[in-house]
Amino acid sequence: MDQAIRQTIRKTLVARRAEQFRLLGQLVRMRSEIPPGDLGQHAIKTAEWLKKFAGLTAVRHPVPDEEVRAQGLKSLANLVVRHEFGPGPTIALQAHGDTAPAGAGWSGDPFAADIREGVMYGRGVVEAKGSLAAHAFALVGLKSVAGELGGAVELHITYDHEAGGMLGVPWLLEHGVVNPDYAVCTGGTWSIVTRHHGALRLAVEVRSQSAAAAEAGQATARVLDTLYELRKAASPAAAGVDPPPALAVGGIHGEGGKDAAPGVVTINVTRGLASDEDPGKAEQSLAVQLGKAVAGMPGVVCRIRRVDLTPPLKPAPGTDTLVDALQGAAVTVLGREIPEAARSTISDARHYAAVGIPAVLYGAGPEKPEDAHVGGPNENLVLDDLRRGTEVLACALAEFLRTGKPETE
Repeated sequence: MDQAIRQTIRKTLVARRAEQFRLLGQLVRMRSEIPPGDLGQHAIKTAEWLKKFAGLTAVRHPVPDEEVRAQGLKSLANLVVRHEFGPGPTIALQAHGDTAPAGAGWSGDPFAADIREGVMYGRGVVEAKGSLAAHAFALVGLKSVAGELGGAVELHITYDHEAGGMLGVPWLLEHGVVNPDYAVCTGGTWSIVTRHHGALRLAVEVRSQSAAAAEAGQATARVLDTLYELRKAASPAAAGVDPPPALAVGGIHGEGGKDAAPGVVTINVTRGLASDEDPGKAEQSLAVQLGKAVAGMPGVVCRIRRVDLTPPLKPAPGTDTLVDALQGAAVTVLGREIPEAARSTISDARHYAAVGIPAVLYGAGPEKPEDAHVGGPNENLVLDDLRRGTEVLACALAEFLRTGKPETE
């Protein structure tokens, strides 16, 4: 990339680094857990902090109370920051400000945002407030070379990831608030995620005739044995860059009299989907295997009902352009190549991909998520990873948007 542009971005980010760390600290210190899901105030304060520390103006988009309550939440607003450089594509940088509960086992206060030996500790510091801070200051860096760029950059800050994500990115898209050409969502510093699993949520119903109600218990045992065996096996469809999709058994509920064996047993199952799997075929295959488990048991029927489907993320036309820009910037900033990767957990990138917007995951985080205890006690972010990820993203987008700017004489 142009070295003068890179040096200007770098000098800007170095000069603003303390403000970036302060922004992240404030984001972590204010709780934003689901449950309870009372997130409206965090959005208000985040908008204030973006203005104070990064000089960015965020527009709040409150979600109507009835929609919020329908998702089991109390208050919710999405934030959008938009900066136009000129003609060209719009790139969204998306991160969520909500977290799962901190839980037990922390060695210190999970909301203190303590910094020890260059590492910040706190719930959500990696997932996903670190990426939020990286995205915000990548835009700060881009503004320092605004005269060289075209297109626009938006920050999409949502607050319902832990509740399924339907009131965040999908809500913004459906209401016409945003319509980007590309999206970069919460991710780590040392890889670019272009694929992740989807999830097929199913209710497996084992039913027997009343005269043979006891058979339902035995049939359920066979079904559970089959499910646990399937959980151990790696799916052939997951070959390639995808890790094997998981299968999880959730709640088990029986229907029957107080002193009688249940005639109907329902098992909640979540079947992970690799990016190249067909959900319908995966569901049919599971139905066939469970049907075989109870074959030959008189009066017993095993049925599967689809409860919900979260499509997997996979590359789309245009994804390679984002990957190339990020990989090129990584070589310049990090001095090494970073890989295109897949992960098993689900992200908000899937919502952009579902409407044809190329999306990848990149931000601030460790090379190995287990090193940062992501989502668990003592979650932590090495601040050098935040610094590096911010610079890689800013340089990548500068090159991306500079390429798209019309040539001038």
